[in-house]
Amino acid sequence: MYISFFNFQFSYQEAIGLETEYNQLEESKNTDELIKFYETYNEQWCAMIDSSTE
Repeated sequence: MYISFFNFQFSYQEAIGLETEYNQLEESKNTDELIKFYETYNEQWCAMIDSSTE
């Protein structure tokens, strides 16, 4: 139970970091960097889903 809670906290902190990065990119109106962000985020999201089903 503790490990699951720890993993949740780590994922929550990652989500906060991603939101901050996204907001900065959105404010800068840098389309190329936003596309790169979405591609990277999608890869990370898929990896998290894959690891949670193992």
